[in-house]
Amino acid sequence: MMRRAAAGLVLLAAACAGGTPDTAAAARREAPAQGDADLEARRLASEVRDIADRIADYTGSHRNRPPKRLANLGVDSLTPETARVIVTTDSTRIVVTFRRAQGRVLLSCAGGPALLEEAQLHSGAFALACRTPRGDTTITAQELP
Repeated sequence: MMRRAAAGLVLLAAACAGGTPDTAAAARREAPAQGDADLEARRLASEVRDIADRIADYTGSHRNRPPKRLANLGVDSLTPETARVIVTTDSTRIVVTFRRAQGRVLLSCAGGPALLEEAQLHSGAFALACRTPRGDTTITAQELP
């Protein structure tokens, strides 16, 4: 009986250990190469746009009240690469920041739900306020088909 339990534990440990490198390697392959401004801009713009869309849906179904937290939208504030936050003062803003800024061209980008209308009016293009190591700038992002 002890041999079967020990053999089961060894097989379980081997199965668990075997899955980890594949998942970590896949996560590294999906991450944009550091220093590539175009990939960084697309990554941040995609997250800001997705959250803006969720905010518009939430606001429409909650009597025109925007969400106070990302959890209200069913979105995590941290991903392996980014930290995301909703800032609600006079208007709602979404800020997405790279967690590891070392070697990045863009550090963070921000936008609001109004970017959805802007994208509709300009064939998918919308402006984002971004922060770089040298200061603030505005980029124009393009929605992917």
